[in-house]
Amino acid sequence: MGYILGVNAPPTLRQAEQCPFGGHDPSACLLDERGRVVAMEEQERISRQRYGVFEDPTDAIGACLEIAGVSLGDIDVVAVGWDVPRVAAITGEGWSFGSTDAYLRRLGFDPAVHRPELVFVEHHRAHAASAFYAAGLPEAAVLVMDGNGEDESISVFHGRPSGELVRRDRMPQSRSLGDMYAAVSRHLNLGLLNAGKTMGLASYGRGRDWIRSRCSTRRGVRSSRTMRTCGRKRSCRRGGAIWRGWRPSV
Repeated sequence: MGYILGVNAPPTLRQAEQCPFGGHDPSACLLDERGRVVAMEEQERISRQRYGVFEDPTDAIGACLEIAGVSLGDIDVVAVGWDVPRVAAITGEGWSFGSTDAYLRRLGFDPAVHRPELVFVEHHRAHAASAFYAAGLPEAAVLVMDGNGEDESISVFHGRPSGELVRRDRMPQSRSLGDMYAAVSRHLNLGLLNAGKTMGLASYGRGRDWIRSRCSTRRGVRSSRTMRTCGRKRSCRRGGAIWRGWRPSV
């Protein structure tokens, strides 16, 4: 077996700006036949466009090949961190027999000359794999929360001693914490993809004062116990259900 090329690329055959999924941080990673990471590169490092919004990772792929001293012809497998056919079905774009070759061309390959195997990995499964396999743990619960996967925003996986990742539950995009942070960031005029700034500013907030002003007993006398619990009961009921009913075996 030859080299494996992993990419984060817009999951669409259209212009990337027409797709509501994965239009940022395109990147590439090259593994050798033993599964060792040979090179990694982000598109923005080369194009000098922050986050590489709506860009394909072609420059990042070229950089990885140059570092390893190989060519596109040495790539046996291309793994994409999105289930692109599933995204195509969700967006109404459609996926046909010739779409695989079209997607390879988007990444810089010429299928008439060399046609590597193209593997699509569910977006949240790709996140979970990068966490579990790098953690060095024989077994773990893996929680994935981002803006969205193909049609989910939160996923829970069980990483088993066999190396298998089993998804136990997921929540729809309507529950997306990532979308919530993105909306608040836009409201604060922090710009595109700057939810990290909002999260950083959150540590300077005064949530305790907000809860205290809304937590009281029937007579209007504040209770320390009420303040500790009333702000979290609802979130516990919603979030706790996703974990209930399973635990990794010891």
